Amino acid sequence: EDSNYDILWADDFNESQLDTSDWGYELGSIRGVEQQHYVKSDENVFMRDGNLVLKATDRAKEDQYKNPRGNRQVIYNSGSVRTHGKQEFLYGRIEMRAKLPKGAGAFPAFWTLGNDFTLDGLVASDQGVGWPMCGEIDIMEFIGGVEGAQTNKRVWQTAHTDDGTSEDNAKLAGQAYTLPSGEDFYNEYHIFGLNWSPNKLEWYVDDQIVCSVDYSDTSVKKNRIAQNALNRPQYIQLNLATGGSWTDAEAGGLSKELAGAEFAIDYVYYGQNEDQKAAAQAYYENAPKLNGV
Repeated sequence: EDSNYDILWADDFNESQLDTSDWGYELGSIRGVEQQHYVKSDENVFMRDGNLVLKATDRAKEDQYKNPRGNRQVIYNSGSVRTHGKQEFLYGRIEMRAKLPKGAGAFPAFWTLGNDFTLDGLVASDQGVGWPMCGEIDIMEFIGGVEGAQTNKRVWQTAHTDDGTSEDNAKLAGQAYTLPSGEDFYNEYHIFGLNWSPNKLEWYVDDQIVCSVDYSDTSVKKNRIAQNALNRPQYIQLNLATGGSWTDAEAGGLSKELAGAEFAIDYVYYGQNEDQKAAAQAYYENAPKLNGV
């Protein structure tokens, strides 16, 4: 309801190609035990009618392989893009309007990770931190199920943090929101967003706040961990995964007919109100800087 947000950055995907000054491609088999291989291909990451489309396609038989972190066959190609090293965000409203994919085992996500993440080993550990010490905010995760399944009607909101000592990754939030209409999420476009202030996260779907967490009380260890992990810049990630242990648990496995599933993103934007601007400015004033490089 607060309209006093200045839009500082946005991509409405109205160009003919992905803007690589804002987005980079994630490639290969990354994270978890999903069954997709991320590629830089016009078949899997492309623009259409003002949307960024991430699409799952069949992977050629001769190019299929076992996921290196689990005994699952990588049978699909798909798309994953992120703003790492190009755009970073600290406090404010991060929002997406998108149409989610249909099909059992479809696993799209809209999320953020700390800028100091080691990128699954691509950055040396003395130059960054691992997961989830870097902090992760899952603005939207969806697990597609078979026709009529309850999982088609809900999306998840989660925040992960850690200091390397916690047994539960100091998870701050982790819950699902179900559409009150009882419809499936993939039937229409929906808005998914995060309103992020120092020591507070607030998730919303369409015009409804669906989850919030306040981690300002430093007498609680989990909150101290969260402040260290989440009150720092993050980057945005958009990806369409397929299968994995969570989809198996929620949706009963991966469809062998998921090729063609599409995650269509109409826009992503970032805005701040005055309080969020001031908090971010205070952080950057005290942050380390490199000069003369």
